[in-house]
Amino acid sequence: MSVNELAARAGVSAVAVSHVELDRAHIATAEKVLRILAPTIRARILRHKQPTRIRDVRLTPEHFIKQAQYVLGEIDTDPAWHPASFVQPKIAGFTEEDDGLKQDWMGRVWLNPPFTLMAPFVRKAAEQVALGNAEVVLCLLPARVGDTPFQRLADQAHVILLPGRIKFADEHRKPLRYEAPFPMMLMVFGGEGALIDRARKTWPGVYIPARTSPQISDEKFPLNKEF
Repeated sequence: MSVNELAARAGVSAVAVSHVELDRAHIATAEKVLRILAPTIRARILRHKQPTRIRDVRLTPEHFIKQAQYVLGEIDTDPAWHPASFVQPKIAGFTEEDDGLKQDWMGRVWLNPPFTLMAPFVRKAAEQVALGNAEVVLCLLPARVGDTPFQRLADQAHVILLPGRIKFADEHRKPLRYEAPFPMMLMVFGGEGALIDRARKTWPGVYIPARTSPQISDEKFPLNKEF
């Protein structure tokens, strides 16, 4: 079809169509055009155009949180907590405004960090266990095992590479329309014995045991560094 025909069917101007071609259009305009051209790929393309703050609100599904509670016994602290989260921490849930990277984490910790800030959150997980503030930190992360932060911290944690993909929920607790586009893994800092056995039975997958204890490091990962 011609540009004018596409514009008419999408309910936008021909100029707006040209902006879509140049990747300069507003998301709403691009979505109208994609409904005509490629409706089956609209969600996948526009997901990457979402603002970082919205992309980072990916709530762990309720059934997975119940499994984490069983493995940990209780969840005392969630340093990347959201008010809509299925997690109800016993001691503290630190929101974005609280900035969990500036707080002490206590007891048994569940961590599903914002994926744009994974490296500093996971580094702090190791440090909080090394300092004795946290007893154990159970982290849910994308399985980007070749990236530098993982390579530098993996020997300090028990790692379970999870099979399949997880479907997260949005800030309204509604399941997203798509599964995560990457596999996930668990990193457990400080967990030993029976807790690790429960984790392995709860989440079958490739298991890599820790080789060293969590340590305090002088190394600083950039705040925008992802795994």
